[in-house]
Amino acid sequence: MKGLKKLLKDKTLFREYVEFCKNECCVENTLFYKEYHTFKDAIYKYSNRKNQDNSISISTLIVDDQDITTLYNDSSATTSYGNSTKYSNNDNSNNISSTNNNSNFIDYSSSSQYNSKYNKINLSSILKMAQNIIEKFILPNSEYEISVDNKISKKVITTFNKYKEMDSNNSLFIEDFENSDLTSIFDDAYEEVLTNLYLNTYLKYIKKGLKD
Repeated sequence: MKGLKKLLKDKTLFREYVEFCKNECCVENTLFYKEYHTFKDAIYKYSNRKNQDNSISISTLIVDDQDITTLYNDSSATTSYGNSTKYSNNDNSNNISSTNNNSNFIDYSSSSQYNSKYNKINLSSILKMAQNIIEKFILPNSEYEISVDNKISKKVITTFNKYKEMDSNNSLFIEDFENSDLTSIFDDAYEEVLTNLYLNTYLKYIKKGLKD
């Protein structure tokens, strides 16, 4: 597993590995790996900036290295976030219920207003990224659905819905965020994806390299 983690951190080797996974028809795991770290980097940047500035924009949360997305031809996977979205966690229903609510639409170009007494934060940017990952990788029949245990998928959806509702009700505070399971919402899925990469493609990739 150490060899795989070292490979994934190397830009050149990672791109080569992505191409190998594309040929093996299992690129969803490498794409999830990239988006997972983008999400974790966003949380790290948020945590480091929150005491320096009372506002944060979506552009602040995006990591610098985005060129890897060109490997996936992923331009068609853009998601619209103008609606208030909540996911069903019922095995018999995979529908997403959306309610138009223009009054709750966030303008990310302007500064968010904070409650000075309670130092409340607006986590819409983080939740937007989490929603994107869920729609791409977690929901059944999603474009890049990853193979993870059903319990993990349910836990992700339950966690997201809980904090989405809290954010809609303006009841989420800094202390809640820093100690919340939202910051680790995809950790279990990530560990399973790493295992799948190691067992299903990495060993094949290494054997191919030895033959070449």
